[in-house]
Amino acid sequence: MAESQPDVFVQERQETEVNLCLAGAQLARMQGDFRRSEKLYRRAIKWGVQRWGKQSANVGVILLELQDLYESQGLTGEVESLEREISAVLRHYFFSALRNANSGKS
Repeated sequence: MAESQPDVFVQERQETEVNLCLAGAQLARMQGDFRRSEKLYRRAIKWGVQRWGKQSANVGVILLELQDLYESQGLTGEVESLEREISAVLRHYFFSALRNANSGKS
């Protein structure tokens, strides 16, 4: 059975949801509503994982923004937890780049 192609409309909706959540999170943060900002960043991560995968660069950027929110509030436990997730994304890209570099050698 052939693997089905991703539905373009589903992908567009997921990307739109990510962008709306990020815009809302940033606005809530500027207004000092850190609880709402966190909720929207978490929702953006959920949509981003569905669209690009857990270890995608896009999700990594959202994780960094959430980590920055936590740092601004002095929430060190949450910062450390996100550091592990962000490190996993970075390791994924490091090893992918290493494999690509080695596959190009003759």
